[in-house]
Amino acid sequence: ALSRGQTKLTALSMLLAQAGDYAMRLGHWPVVGLDDLPSELDRDHQLRVIDALQKPGLQLFVTATELPPHVAERLSGAKVFHVEQAICCKPEERARPWVPACAGMTGEEHRE
Repeated sequence: ALSRGQTKLTALSMLLAQAGDYAMRLGHWPVVGLDDLPSELDRDHQLRVIDALQKPGLQLFVTATELPPHVAERLSGAKVFHVEQAICCKPEERARPWVPACAGMTGEEHRE
């Protein structure tokens, strides 16, 4: 039987193959979403996945409970957002008491 990491790599390999086929047939990359990329994968495999997905025109959404520094470094040009309790802010704002949300509303207004 495959380990959880091996299972995740197998699924990611199929996803990358499908995305590549889509791009070849239609002339543009699909939007790719990866849920909790760091879980089950070691540092080397996380970076390999990120490198494989750095294609011109590819839009990538990655979720994680924490952004590992080595992944953040590899995605240095990416836009990163922190979402907590359905409120979106830039990562550097999360350490401060709540600042207005991305749309300029306060947290309470955002929930209404």
